[in-house]
Amino acid sequence: MVVHLFTIKSVGVSQALSGSIKEPIGLFQLISRSENPFANEIMALKLMQTLISKASEFKQPEKVEKDEIEVIDLARTKVKFSEGYSLPPRFSDFGSDLTIEGEVNFHKPLAEIAKHLKSQDPDTAKLQKIALCIRAVLAGTSDATGFGQVVSPKAGYRGLKSTQYKRQLGLYTTPDSLGGDTAEFSSWLTTLLAKLLRWPGIRVNDQGYSWPRVLTLEAVEQLITERLGLFKVNYCQLSGMPSLPERISPSWDKQKSSLTVAMVQSKLPYKDDFAQYGKFLDDPNYRTKHRRHIARVASLVMRHIEAQHIEKPNNGEREQDIDLIVWPELAVHKDDMDILIQLSRKTHAIIFAGLGFIQQDGIKGPNNCAVWIVPRKHNGNQNEIKRYQGKHHMMADEKKASIEPWRPYQFMLELVHPKYQNEKGFVITGAICFDATDIKLSADLSNKSNCLLIPALNRDVNTFDSMVEALHYHIYQPVVLVNTGEF
Repeated sequence: MVVHLFTIKSVGVSQALSGSIKEPIGLFQLISRSENPFANEIMALKLMQTLISKASEFKQPEKVEKDEIEVIDLARTKVKFSEGYSLPPRFSDFGSDLTIEGEVNFHKPLAEIAKHLKSQDPDTAKLQKIALCIRAVLAGTSDATGFGQVVSPKAGYRGLKSTQYKRQLGLYTTPDSLGGDTAEFSSWLTTLLAKLLRWPGIRVNDQGYSWPRVLTLEAVEQLITERLGLFKVNYCQLSGMPSLPERISPSWDKQKSSLTVAMVQSKLPYKDDFAQYGKFLDDPNYRTKHRRHIARVASLVMRHIEAQHIEKPNNGEREQDIDLIVWPELAVHKDDMDILIQLSRKTHAIIFAGLGFIQQDGIKGPNNCAVWIVPRKHNGNQNEIKRYQGKHHMMADEKKASIEPWRPYQFMLELVHPKYQNEKGFVITGAICFDATDIKLSADLSNKSNCLLIPALNRDVNTFDSMVEALHYHIYQPVVLVNTGEF
């Protein structure tokens, strides 16, 4: 295993939904599908925009008691998208009309415990109803207080974990809770929903974004318009997929002028291991060996980083910290992600690592993905951001093993410098091995990102190195290639 350290100086094809839907259809009929079109932030924002435009027409239900809180009826509220729905959304969808046929219907009032959602201010009351609707839409459920199925159920009795009352008290709203690691929406949207649904006196973490002091209908509509404009500018038009921007504010020193990257070349799995132990590498004996290897490599990374620390004679501060750790393609089994999380917490570094082939719920697979593990370093929030970056172009061995393309978005991580908080930050993104050879993707990224990370498992080292060296000049930014230690 080899760990390389260096410093960077700061300077999906659209797939129509089965049976193209262009007629008015109930919201619940759409969001209950495995291919929920509104689980993508672009479409969720367009729906939210449309609901705000209809807010003046909201009517109070006739049979709602004084203390009950009504919610939008997802079954009876019908929507129509002029161009038909597509996954992922097409660039042309930004200019297409999303309309609500007839009135926005209400029913299924929340219990009395949700009295905090009862507001005398008409704007606040309407925004709360809209926020509950969007939260349910993102989770793909009719229960506005529920969560997406992000954890596969296991055999055995574990007791009653939650009730509607407990969920309304907490109303935990994050991409992970609603969509899991494959969520196609960012913390910006879930933070907006959390602010609209917060309990009085509770402060919601800003997550590094700027928010108006008062969230009125007009202010939220302006926020959504600006956010959709950002998605439109960053859309990868040649590749036919949206970008998924995520913004964090690391706790850097104001004089910081570089990123330090650790390139980890772990040795397992060998290419032949997939033929011997299966494409998922789930053989119990091999799992023991593989997990032990990942743990040892992570420990070696820690020791290597510690060896780089040299105390400055003036103030005793450490000379160098690691900002980013990159692992090769297919390097880490999904059940060993806890090791990466612990490594990120101990080093406070962002990790981009190739996962072994995985089977995802509701997605044709198996798929080849890499995982981003991003520690939040602002406002005291210690929860990591976890997101998948999918792979679209398969190598010959992957095609033979029936690995399916899956790349619904291009994840873009924006690092905001504390000295320039109102400026655009340093944007890093990733492409898995063969995807990096896609000239359409490289053209899309040339003016959208500042650094490209490539986890690879490639036998033809010389050719791939030459390609990456040329790519550095094609897209005008640093390119970090990390290949497996086997090659």
